Amino acid sequence: MHHVRCLILLNFALLTLLPAQLTVDAEIRPRFEIRNGYKLLAVDGQVPAVFVSQRSRLNLTYSKDQIATRFSIQDVRVWGDESNISSTGVNGNPASIDLYEAWAEFQAMADFSLRIGRQVFNIDDERLISKSNWNQNGISYDALQLRYAPGDWQFDLALSLNNDQVNTDGNRYPADHLKTMNFLYIKGPLAQHLSNSIILIGSGVTASDSSELIYMRGTAGDYCHYSGELLDIKGALYYQFGKNSSGQQVSAFLGSINILADLNPFKTGAGLVWISGQDGMNSNSDYQNTDHLFDILYGTRHSNYGLMDYFSNIPKSTDSGGLLDACLKLQYGLDKTSLQLDVHSFYLANRVLLDSDSDPIDSYLGTEFDLSLKWKFHQALTLQGGYSIMRPGESLERIQGLNPGDSDWSHWFWLMLDVKSILFKET
Repeated sequence: MHHVRCLILLNFALLTLLPAQLTVDAEIRPRFEIRNGYKLLAVDGQVPAVFVSQRSRLNLTYSKDQIATRFSIQDVRVWGDESNISSTGVNGNPASIDLYEAWAEFQAMADFSLRIGRQVFNIDDERLISKSNWNQNGISYDALQLRYAPGDWQFDLALSLNNDQVNTDGNRYPADHLKTMNFLYIKGPLAQHLSNSIILIGSGVTASDSSELIYMRGTAGDYCHYSGELLDIKGALYYQFGKNSSGQQVSAFLGSINILADLNPFKTGAGLVWISGQDGMNSNSDYQNTDHLFDILYGTRHSNYGLMDYFSNIPKSTDSGGLLDACLKLQYGLDKTSLQLDVHSFYLANRVLLDSDSDPIDSYLGTEFDLSLKWKFHQALTLQGGYSIMRPGESLERIQGLNPGDSDWSHWFWLMLDVKSILFKET
């Protein structure tokens, strides 16, 4: 409640500064799910998980002269997860409020701006840096961003330095978190309907929870987008180098291409993604001493690699073998309603040995069917839902610790209402 009171006081303070641009908006997003094989294959006798999660956000955006600020607080919970509860009623959860965004921006010149604080980054195909919007919490970044945007061009430089507390000495940080993530991003037009961007990312982790040593991984790549009347084509190629979290040299890549044809009211297309991994049959010492598994950093997993999120953790879900995802897409859309069917066929990108096997497991992992519906039936209300099925191969079962044939019918249903409303707007 302390956070809420502070935000209300801030709201009144901003109102006293009018005339200016002030917008107060809110989002309420409950989501009902039935999980029976979501992320992990279902087994015989398993009881499906049935629950409702909810995101609640309150956003304030204020701008005047050359200054802009934004505050966003959120409460993310599963219905019934309150820690303060008794027979007389539910009294809340003291740890449920989170700060999603809090930044200030200075427009130094017409084309140059500086933004500092907790902010959202969502870059290109979201395979490396995203806001991860399916996740009820989302992802935001504590960073300094410099932007130069003359005409149709955009130049972004972002810098960050992370700590988990105010230290009296040293700069120790959990080794499974990024100690620093920085990027240089350049985007501009190449021709009519064709744009291109390049990105260079420097991400670092500490060698251990008690270490001051930082291992830096570099990611460099190019993203190209053609958007015509009949065809929409997106292609990307990223390469990683430097060192991984164990200090091992890195040489890895990610390549993707997606083609969508507009046959109004239908759209149809296909996509292919290749995430490099480690070849378990290559015994060359130089090869084995190099990490060939591409790290997708803070990229979106959900919409890029199947809605059932079997491959949200690539090292674990492929036993570090990397991933090949071939996808067919079919969409049907009217003004306020859209229906989409995605069919993913997943394969290992490299040969994987399990246990004491002398031969690699089969590369085929499984086929996933994702059916989703979106209906915007009111200016502030959008209803979304979907049903997904995973038909696994024996290799996916074995990677998850099951014997071939032990998995049961793996499927997942969800229904989500997204309510977005403007509470106050002054210009």
